[in-house]
Amino acid sequence: AMLMAILYGPAVAGWFTFGQRLLELPVGLLSVSAGSVYLGELRSRDADGIRRLFTRTVRRFLVLGLLGMLPLLLLGPQLFALVFGEPWRMAGVMVQYLVPVQLARFVVLPVTQTLNLFGRQELHLVSAMLNLAALGLSFALGWWQELSPLVTLLLFSLGSAAAYLVYLGAAWRVIRHAVAAGPGGGPAPPDPS
Repeated sequence: AMLMAILYGPAVAGWFTFGQRLLELPVGLLSVSAGSVYLGELRSRDADGIRRLFTRTVRRFLVLGLLGMLPLLLLGPQLFALVFGEPWRMAGVMVQYLVPVQLARFVVLPVTQTLNLFGRQELHLVSAMLNLAALGLSFALGWWQELSPLVTLLLFSLGSAAAYLVYLGAAWRVIRHAVAAGPGGGPAPPDPS
């Protein structure tokens, strides 16, 4: 929001913040709650059971996310104008551009404990760095090329979504490696400290 305000002014930052908060609230609440349940289930499973739980959780959240966000993707501006008034139509447009990152976030957040369980926290760092790079590069490019706020927002959304997908791919690869390794390739033992 601060970068939007610096580059495009307070009105654009206001629309962005309003739309982003409306998307992030349900995404965060559902994902974090599901993540707690997922973590509880992970501890009692072997590598193959973790693979099945991971796949099932990702699929379910992808379907749920698509069902929840499809109306916003298709009718965001109209819905915002109808519910909040015509001045908020642009916030609905921005929500449309934020759907990729919020959908990726919705799918990935419930399974984020997977890498911790396998002791691969460095892959969390890689994903976080990619997310930070997407933020920095999209706004730097927006400033340098004098892009419209919507193009900058789309670059940010797609870049951050890609960072979440890298995390998802890394977790999937770690799980598949553990399954291929057999009984000794399961989750890392808990840290005694």
